[in-house]
Amino acid sequence: MTRTSAFLLSLYVAVSYVAAIYTTSRDLEDYPSGRDDPRVIRRRMKRITLVVLMNMFLIPWLISRYGDAEKAVSFREAVLDLGVVPGYRRNGIWDIVGYLQEICRAISLIGLLYVGPLTDAFLYYLLVPGKHWYTDFKEEMFNIWGLRNYVFAPITEEIVYTSMLVNIYCSTFPADSPVRLKTVIWKTPLFFGVAHLHHAYEMQRQGVASFATILFSCTLQIAYTTLFGSLTNYTFLRTGGNLWACIAIHALCNFLGFPESSKLAMHYTVVKKVDSPHLSRLLNIWKKCYLALLVMGLLFAKNMYQVLLQSDGNQIVL
Repeated sequence: MTRTSAFLLSLYVAVSYVAAIYTTSRDLEDYPSGRDDPRVIRRRMKRITLVVLMNMFLIPWLISRYGDAEKAVSFREAVLDLGVVPGYRRNGIWDIVGYLQEICRAISLIGLLYVGPLTDAFLYYLLVPGKHWYTDFKEEMFNIWGLRNYVFAPITEEIVYTSMLVNIYCSTFPADSPVRLKTVIWKTPLFFGVAHLHHAYEMQRQGVASFATILFSCTLQIAYTTLFGSLTNYTFLRTGGNLWACIAIHALCNFLGFPESSKLAMHYTVVKKVDSPHLSRLLNIWKKCYLALLVMGLLFAKNMYQVLLQSDGNQIVL
């Protein structure tokens, strides 16, 4: 398989996922809540499931048939290389204990990255009367929107935009050529980032924002989703194909969201403004601490990602 063939096949895989979202008998404007209407969510989940299952057979078959001749793999090996089966590494070794440990270390990496928002959330639920984390967690998770955002989307998107695309490009490398960072880690995530352009289309169709707002929002989203795709690609190869570590990272990042201003400070300055000068000074101090923690989170993640994602199945030449 040539690099051009790999690009075209990757383009097909990426487009097929987005196409499944819009292959519906009714337009979004027919539903009062647009993409968040439960009927729209169910239809899209069904179609995406069919497309992903089809590609889970098609892509391994193409890799086994047209991949590099020097490292030919069987259809069964190509399917297992997708990483859907927990405990299997791309080098053919089964290690469920190490596999679970890698998932935990990947989660801890995100914990370091989000040290600011996590600390803020802890203080918010500790200090704000009547707020309980388990109530908010239940309301956020246990409904069709939680199923889509934190279960279905992470699983299907990681299978498609991490596992399939990485395996396609890895099949173009000769048997004695290790995976190079710039090819797989930095190029293939662009498919994942650009795939989010469909959100601009939905926002424009619904008329919920101005053109400038849509442009800024989508540019920012493409940028950070591309960077996130680089992280999951790196994780996938660094751990020898641990797809469920990538899924765990994806689900956790979806849940925590893009870091915003302090929730605790917002509550006591907007929702329930405090009159005490002493409390106002404490809130100002916390705002500065929160910003410092955001920067520290980036530094922690930068300094620890190689250590936390180290694995016996590492397939990356650094």
